[in-house]
Amino acid sequence: MIGPIDERRVTLRSGFNLYATHSFGFEEMLQAAEVIDAVAIIGMSMDESYEDIRDFVEYVNGDATTRWGALRAKYGHREPYRLKYIQVDNERPITRGYIECVKKFAEAAWEVDPEMSIMTSLNIGRGYTKGTPEYKLASDMVSWFISKGKQDKLAWDPHYSGTRSFADTKDLFENEMGIVLQRELAQDFPGFKLNLHPMEENGSRCDWDRGLAHANNWNTLQRYGDCFRMLGTANTFQPHGLHYIWDQGRIHYTADTIWFQPSAHIDEMMIKTWKPNVVATSTSDEALDITAKINDSKTEMTLYVVNLSDQPREAILNIDNFRYKSKVEVQTIGDCELTEFNTYENKDNVVFKPSQAVFSRKNTKYTFPKYSYTVITLRK
Repeated sequence: MIGPIDERRVTLRSGFNLYATHSFGFEEMLQAAEVIDAVAIIGMSMDESYEDIRDFVEYVNGDATTRWGALRAKYGHREPYRLKYIQVDNERPITRGYIECVKKFAEAAWEVDPEMSIMTSLNIGRGYTKGTPEYKLASDMVSWFISKGKQDKLAWDPHYSGTRSFADTKDLFENEMGIVLQRELAQDFPGFKLNLHPMEENGSRCDWDRGLAHANNWNTLQRYGDCFRMLGTANTFQPHGLHYIWDQGRIHYTADTIWFQPSAHIDEMMIKTWKPNVVATSTSDEALDITAKINDSKTEMTLYVVNLSDQPREAILNIDNFRYKSKVEVQTIGDCELTEFNTYENKDNVVFKPSQAVFSRKNTKYTFPKYSYTVITLRK
């Protein structure tokens, strides 16, 4: 996986594909993260040996004077990559054996870099409630990290559903996202807060059905923001028409171009309109989900509204304690069939469409199109 790409060996593997070319390996991943100033997470097989884990951490984070750091420098990257997270395998059930592997990873990594965080890949689903064997094992793992003085170095990645209705089932949502586990562990270990990093929203598709589900999840997750350290989705890149098993790539590409699928446009809009503070909202229409956020200077507020209905929904909007100009900016995506997506021939089939509207101070009527995600920005 290291060294010149054309000299890397094609190897047999036991994962999703029979062969691994290693043409895009962990080092390319770390270099890409450097370029875009992103946090990288490197997943490794739970069968890795203590020595290989230790040597890997020395290669990515060790000084150039160390054995493996010197090899990294030889291949052109003298400065350490400063990797912060190693994930132990992918979507494993919690067992005593898995916990021992987590300890192995932690001790091997900390021998080189005491600041390395160890991330589990344990899906929660409906399980892990207090009194179950899964909760007991999770408690034992937390207890071990606390005993090492490393409680802040345990990270948990519970993968989650990408269905449209998932975020609307509160009990299931809070359990599957790890929120219930986080609360119960805090009760048993006062002062401890489980670091939740749900990194995989499993969509299984690329169309607007997936995009609308992603918008509904993201809207809801903003309101639980204090529970999470980071959030992610699956998958990112996909060669158009050449998916393997799961047709859920959010950014498609061919040899000559690259384009977004609807769910990626949701994230792009959220970045463009990002605000750090969630304000209270309520709705009497179960088909509409609304999240509102405001900037620190309280000069700009953005409303994010999901319409899950197959019909337009008229709403009356009332915004208290924020005086705004009557002309507001609107961005809307959707208002189409759930099976629509962006093709090579029509890359802008499902994208945000800008418009403006005039809002009164009270009782503003607005109609949200069917199957839509609407982003409304108000300014003082």
